Amino acid sequence: MKYVEPLKLYQELIKKNTISLWLSKWHRLICLDIRNECLNLAVSNPSNTIAMPLCSMHRQENDISLMEDKFRTLISDYNVAGFIVRLPSDLNPTKPNPTIAKQKVGDFVKELSKSRKLRGLMYAYWDDLATLKGMDFAFKHHVEFMFEHLNLSEEMSKEIMDKFAATRVLQAYLDCAKTVGEINKEEEYFARHLWVECPKGDDLMLSESDL
Repeated sequence: MKYVEPLKLYQELIKKNTISLWLSKWHRLICLDIRNECLNLAVSNPSNTIAMPLCSMHRQENDISLMEDKFRTLISDYNVAGFIVRLPSDLNPTKPNPTIAKQKVGDFVKELSKSRKLRGLMYAYWDDLATLKGMDFAFKHHVEFMFEHLNLSEEMSKEIMDKFAATRVLQAYLDCAKTVGEINKEEEYFARHLWVECPKGDDLMLSESDL
């Protein structure tokens, strides 16, 4: 796997989909939420506008090749172009140091990057702090409302919320990358329009009759 900047990953994704438009087979992204014992996964829809949860994957730390095979299956099934890796940013003082958690995430990604089975794929990190608070509030509100009617235990509710973390992070990334992409397009449009409308040097020269 090859590391790229988050916006670069999105640009490459759009480029791939533009090239393969006639195939009607869209490339997608998968988000990895790396935990101590499992990986929570989310995948983008074909248009890469909506994040959807996938099943969790148990971490096979002693046999990384088993996880590589599972990733290859997902890559084939969803035509995956790259991964968004969640960087934990929990600043709660009662929980483990987020720096240590980030290091564990980095170590795991390095192991995956060595795999020949994942060659050609790109990945980028997305920090939890980049997730919009408004989206967090709406997400928790809807999920907690659902929990109330299912009469789930607090432990089970937390487990489900953790599994949705990858979905939340991927949605935040897609929203942000799309917004930045649209802003860049508008800037390019106005720059080209201004250049066309701008009078050339010869047009600025005054003749004697104009004086």
